[in-house]
Amino acid sequence: MSNDNFEVYDFGYRLGDLRRARKITQKQLGEIVGTHENNISAYESNTRNPSGKMIAKLATALRTSADYLLGIKDEEPIYFEGLSKEKRKLVYEYVELLKKS
Repeated sequence: MSNDNFEVYDFGYRLGDLRRARKITQKQLGEIVGTHENNISAYESNTRNPSGKMIAKLATALRTSADYLLGIKDEEPIYFEGLSKEKRKLVYEYVELLKKS
């Protein structure tokens, strides 16, 4: 049975891409999540799969969601840390405005 909408997802590519975008080395990310940089390298090269607990730690460290890392969602979440309620509301309003244009 063929599914033309099926897309191959690469966890390691997304992990490495996010890590580089955040300007974090494999060693630094390993220290943040409590593992060796060799494990981060193995995750990025898809030679080792992280546990669910490690996926949660990686998502938190990279300020993303496990859904995004796993390819369940294609859009990165937006984090509002440090923004007041008023500023968060402005961001939501701006996003809605962009959707309409």
